[in-house]
Amino acid sequence: MASFAKTTPNIYFVGSHSVGKTTLARWCAELLERPFITEVARQVLAEVEIPLDRMRVELDRIADFQTQVFLRQIQTEKSSAAFVADRGFCNLAYAAHHTLVIRKIEALPAYREYFESLRHQIIFFVRPSQSTLRDDGVRAGVSLQEVIQIDAMVKFILELHDLDYVHIGQESMQERARSVQSVLRYAGVPGRQSSDSGRPDNGTASVAPRATTQEALEKPPVRS
Repeated sequence: MASFAKTTPNIYFVGSHSVGKTTLARWCAELLERPFITEVARQVLAEVEIPLDRMRVELDRIADFQTQVFLRQIQTEKSSAAFVADRGFCNLAYAAHHTLVIRKIEALPAYREYFESLRHQIIFFVRPSQSTLRDDGVRAGVSLQEVIQIDAMVKFILELHDLDYVHIGQESMQERARSVQSVLRYAGVPGRQSSDSGRPDNGTASVAPRATTQEALEKPPVRS
């Protein structure tokens, strides 16, 4: 099994549900021709065969579910290389919101190692937008209030662990994609880096591929 240490940074799209993470993450994976890690919670939920809203009223069951999701996320990432992930630690925001298990998860041996590994990755924090808000197919209905609450918890986790991240909050999905693409280019992340016309850009920025979120943000803009 592979360790967390990777030569090339992994790319994460984190944030609340129903904000457009999956759309951006899938696009990014195709753009870079990388493995795409889908939302692990969906896989675990399919295995337990209990609707999420029903599970939430049973504290022990939802606590076990969120613990399984976090550990499965770690397992899935360790078995992959140079991937794009739809979410990452995001289920911890839901664990804090719906369960009493967050301190037990924090005490797991893998917790500290996982968050330390995130310092070497590129993290896009996708924020709520009325134009991109939509039902995610897992949670019954979309409550803007809950989306905002989870968004705040995800931000708290990022700040708590002093993780660098790129804010993605534009109303337009096209502008969001442009922001992601610009950061990837500044970071020197290899891939097709397709233009709007669909023609691949074979050039790659002359930056070492280990560039993390902070290093990418510190790159000066290219001036014509």
